[in-house]
Amino acid sequence: METVELEEMLLMPETDRSEEFEQLVDMVGRLDEMLLERLVAHRGFHAVGDRLQRPLENTVKAYREAAQAGVRLAECDITLTADGYLVLCHDSTTERLAKDPLLDSARLQVSDLTWAEAQAIGLLDGSYLALLQDVLDQARSYGSKIVVEIKSGADNVAQALVQMIHERPENLAAISVVMSFDADIITAFSQHMRSAAHDLGLAPEDMPSMLLLLRNPRNLEDQDDDVIEQELDFSRPEDALAIMMGHLERAKGLEGPLEGLYIQLHESMIVDPEVRKVIEEFASRHVLGIWTSSSQQSLDCVATCEQLIELGVRFINTDFPSSFVL
Repeated sequence: METVELEEMLLMPETDRSEEFEQLVDMVGRLDEMLLERLVAHRGFHAVGDRLQRPLENTVKAYREAAQAGVRLAECDITLTADGYLVLCHDSTTERLAKDPLLDSARLQVSDLTWAEAQAIGLLDGSYLALLQDVLDQARSYGSKIVVEIKSGADNVAQALVQMIHERPENLAAISVVMSFDADIITAFSQHMRSAAHDLGLAPEDMPSMLLLLRNPRNLEDQDDDVIEQELDFSRPEDALAIMMGHLERAKGLEGPLEGLYIQLHESMIVDPEVRKVIEEFASRHVLGIWTSSSQQSLDCVATCEQLIELGVRFINTDFPSSFVL
C-alpha cells in the first residue's frame, strides 16, 4: 500500500472505520502480491445482501474503502441516464436500494431518469447513485483500477463509455476491464474503442481488456427472457474448450475482437482434473476472469483463488466475506 493511502486511511475518523473495514484491512494485509493483483472487489467493498455493516454496492464509499484497504481492482455496473450521464447501478431501477422504495422515481428505470432525478433518490445508507466519472477520478487518486460491466440490453452505453474515454483519455488509467453478458454490446464497444484508440494514438497496453461474460446454466424457472446472458456448461469438459473458443470466434465475426472471457465459477474448476485442464488451456491463450454468485459464498475464499491462479486466471471476483482468509 502506498504511504499516502495508508496515511489517509489512518486519518479517517474512528467512527467511520467500521469493524468490517478493519477486517478488510487485516485480510488484505495477509494476502501475497500475486493474489492482490488479481482480486476484484465485486461492486466495491459492499454490503452483501444489502446489510449496512458495509457501504452500499456501487457507491463512491464502496470503492473508496476498497482502495483505502489496499484492494487494487473493483468491479462496477454502469448504465446511462436519459440525459447522457454514465452512472453506477446494478439493477434497472433503484427500488431495491432506495430508502423509500415507494417513490415513483425509484420504480422507474434509471435509463428513463435524468441525472438530476436519479441523484435525488436517497439510498438505504443515506448515499446516492454515483457517477462513473467520480469513481474513476477516485480510483486514479488511489492508484487502483475499475472493472466495468455494461448491463445487457444497454445498447447506448458502449458508445457513451467510448465517448467519455475519447474526451478524457486519462480515464483509461483507471479502467482495467470492460465486459458484458451481451455479445453485441461488448463487441460494439471493442470496435468503437479500437477506432478511438487509433484517433488518440494509444498503444495496445493502454487499452482495457474487453471480455465477454458467461454464466453457468440455470434452471428454467430462474431464466429471464428479457435478459441476454450467454451460458457455459462444464458437464462435458471435452466440449467446453471448443465452446469457449467459439464465443471469441463469433465476436471476431462481429468485427469486435475480444481478449477473452469472464466466466462464472463452477466447483468442477477446483475438483475435476479435466475441467481444470480446459481452464488452464484457455487461460494460456486468452485473458480469463472468474466471477461468483452470492449463492457460492462457500467457494469465495483464498484457497479457491489460489487454485484458480495456478491455472492462469487473471481476474477473480470476490465479496470479501469474513471467512475469505481462514
